[in-house]
Amino acid sequence: MVAVRAARADDSRSLWEWRNDPVSRENSHSSAEVPFRDHDAWFTHSLSSARRRIYIGLDENEARIGMVRFDADATRALVSINLAPDARGRGASHPLLEAALDAFHLDRPAVVEVIAEVKESNVASLRLFAAAGFGRVGSSDGVVTLSRSL
Repeated sequence: MVAVRAARADDSRSLWEWRNDPVSRENSHSSAEVPFRDHDAWFTHSLSSARRRIYIGLDENEARIGMVRFDADATRALVSINLAPDARGRGASHPLLEAALDAFHLDRPAVVEVIAEVKESNVASLRLFAAAGFGRVGSSDGVVTLSRSL
């Protein structure tokens, strides 16, 4: 069982730790380690952004297991997912992504398409998005673009 809630200020440190995890950095478009001060400023701005939604995944014990971020315009959104390192390999990514897609669709019903941009080397994320109904629509410079209608 995975539930999601909107991100809060007290989630900043967890997201920063997950972002700087070596596996996360390897699969990210930007692999550099991010200083906490920079992350916290970005996160604080993100929480007040009208275009961005961040959802925190919670397991049955209400422990944080990951995050899903959407950056949206009027009808399309770019999605990104990151699991907490200790949640990997437990089958949580698909339920987390689906719960976040449902929550986002309720929050932003005008958005009709969600796009994911995944490094070709990130086989786990490519499988995740395919299992969630995202279809490949292109690739460039080692990044695969996938799309799903809401």
